[in-house]
Amino acid sequence: MKRVCITGAAGNLGGLTSRYLINSSDCSLNLMVHNRDVHPELRRNERVKVFKCDLSDKKSLHECLEGVDVIVHYAGVLFSANPEKFLPTTNTKYFENLVSVAKERKVRRIVLISFPHVEGPTCFDRPSTNRLDKTPISFHARTRLEEEKILLTEYPDGIALRVGMVYGNGILMPDVAK
Repeated sequence: MKRVCITGAAGNLGGLTSRYLINSSDCSLNLMVHNRDVHPELRRNERVKVFKCDLSDKKSLHECLEGVDVIVHYAGVLFSANPEKFLPTTNTKYFENLVSVAKERKVRRIVLISFPHVEGPTCFDRPSTNRLDKTPISFHARTRLEEEKILLTEYPDGIALRVGMVYGNGILMPDVAK
C-alpha cells in the first residue's frame, strides 16, 4: 500500500486532498500539521496518521516521512502582511528542509503544489508554459518559483503542479475548483 504524506493537511486544499485520497483510494496517509488539526473524519480513519511538525525543524520531520512514498506539498503561510519578510524563509528555506529530510528517508517523489503566476501574469490568452526562467511580479510567486527550482534540482522527476485556480473577493480556491 502506497503511503502519501500531505503537508498542510489542516488547510483548505491539503484537507480536501486528504479526504479525497482516503475515501477514493487504497493508500495510507501521513498528515503533517502545524497549528491546526485535521478534519475529524481523517482522525478517525485507521489508514491515517497525524504528525505535528515544524518545517523549520528538520528533526520534527523524520518520523512523519518514515516509509513515505510520495509527498504532496501544500504547506505555507498565506494572507499575512509583509510577505517579503517571511516568504524567503517559509517558502524557500522550509521547503529545502522538507526536501533534505525526504532524500534522507528515501521518499520517491515530491509533488509541489504551485501556480501559473510563477511565470508572471497568466490568463487564457497567455497561459503558463512550464518555464523556470521568468521573473514573476508577486513575492509569493517569486519564492514559489524558487521552490520549483529546488524541487527539480533535487528531485529531477518531481512534479511542480501549477494549479490554475484563483483567489478573488469571497472566493477560496476550493470553491473555484468545484
